[in-house]
Amino acid sequence: GSTWEGGIREAAFAHWPGQIKPASRTPAIVSSLDVLPTVLDLAGVALPRDRAYDGESMRSVLTDARPAALPHQDGLFFYSTAQREDGPVAMRLLAWKAHWVTFPGLGGCSQDNCKTIKHDPPLLFNVERDPSEAYPLQAGDLEYAVAIKAVRAAYEKELATFVFGTMDPAPGAPPYA
Repeated sequence: GSTWEGGIREAAFAHWPGQIKPASRTPAIVSSLDVLPTVLDLAGVALPRDRAYDGESMRSVLTDARPAALPHQDGLFFYSTAQREDGPVAMRLLAWKAHWVTFPGLGGCSQDNCKTIKHDPPLLFNVERDPSEAYPLQAGDLEYAVAIKAVRAAYEKELATFVFGTMDPAPGAPPYA
């Protein structure tokens, strides 16, 4: 119900004898949007080309293959229908999480906590080290400098290519069925 890690991060388990190494773990970023592309990839069936998909096959994550690119390596963006004109409200990129907008989550709000707060620059966290997002990275730190540069580049790319609520992912692309 929120963009904080408690509202997004979920444990996932997969069992496939002979394909998935027992007791293995991965920090790879995957999404429920990846299930359909993965199932079709594993079945050897191509995704229909008459529509756009936000998901990517996570076959390489499941089978521990070493692909040229992992799913969502350019970032996984989170949108809010209430904030759509402003672009994404948060994103996950590698070990980092960025928040451009924070607001109450599934628990709702009371008079004391019902604020939407915009952050410029975004709040940045290393969620591999700090999954509770309690300690934002601080401007002036080396990790902050690296993270903010990568996050800004991914954000600009997302803004240049994403159109909220459209059926066409890009000019000239086929519409959704």
